[in-house]
Amino acid sequence: MDFFRKLFEAMDNRYLVRAYLFSVAMLSYYIWILTTNTTLSNFEMVALMLYAVICTIIFPFSKLVWDEIKQTILGNNTIFSVGIWAVFINFIVKVLINALLWFFAIFVAPLGILYLWIKGRNQT
Repeated sequence: MDFFRKLFEAMDNRYLVRAYLFSVAMLSYYIWILTTNTTLSNFEMVALMLYAVICTIIFPFSKLVWDEIKQTILGNNTIFSVGIWAVFINFIVKVLINALLWFFAIFVAPLGILYLWIKGRNQT
């Protein structure tokens, strides 16, 4: 339990809240899609819902990997967009990236957990 406590303490609370809000929104949308699909068996439905719950729990660590890569590439540079269409496209791209990170969180999040573990280990 100490490992999990240290993992969550290493992340900013506001970052976790924002990530979990998006994650819960994705979970509810995913469950809605699954429940409206009548061709799935009960086992498939339960397995996909379990996968979605796991992705929801570990999504902030997946998002951390993306944010660290983005921070490494861009640094402190800011990209300005002019016009309402540029803002709209930027919003759509952010939602799509976060949706992909949520869906593949089970594969990406272990990298974020490993990063936090190494970072926390080096600080002590």
